[in-house]
Amino acid sequence: MIQGSGLLVLVLVLGCSNGAVSEVPAPVVEDGSAASDAGQEVQEVAQTEPDVEDSPAAAEPTAVGEPVVVTDADFEEIVLRSSMPVLVDFWAPWCPPCKVLAPIIDDLAAEYQGRVLMAKMDHDENPETPPKYEIKGLPTMVFFKDGQPVDRLVGLKSKEEIAAVLDSLLES
Repeated sequence: MIQGSGLLVLVLVLGCSNGAVSEVPAPVVEDGSAASDAGQEVQEVAQTEPDVEDSPAAAEPTAVGEPVVVTDADFEEIVLRSSMPVLVDFWAPWCPPCKVLAPIIDDLAAEYQGRVLMAKMDHDENPETPPKYEIKGLPTMVFFKDGQPVDRLVGLKSKEEIAAVLDSLLES
């Protein structure tokens, strides 16, 4: 985007079916000149904006109430040092019950936003943390409060069953 003389100009880049990219002709700005460097400026903006997934802030609870992906490397910082209770869903991509549970965890993350941190850990990609918490079946949800595991649910559970544990965690 280019901003000039109070006029906002948006440049669109279109993908073609053959994989080529074509640029929409540069619009004319208020003073009558063409915004010929629009494509270059858009490209520069795209290159200078940080990749949200790679930034440290991506691992923190988000305003939209989505689960946070945790790894062996950041488990202590995100889960054990959290100021709020945490539900960690230990899952694996090959696990059918884990796939059924995923949207339930997503819904609960939105409903408990700001009160409980929902986290997901891929069991297969993180060999250190699951054994520490004796994860032997998937999915397993471990509930943490003040850095300590205080409850767990093993297997596919309903949204209501999980919410009951979360509510009791918040009341204690």
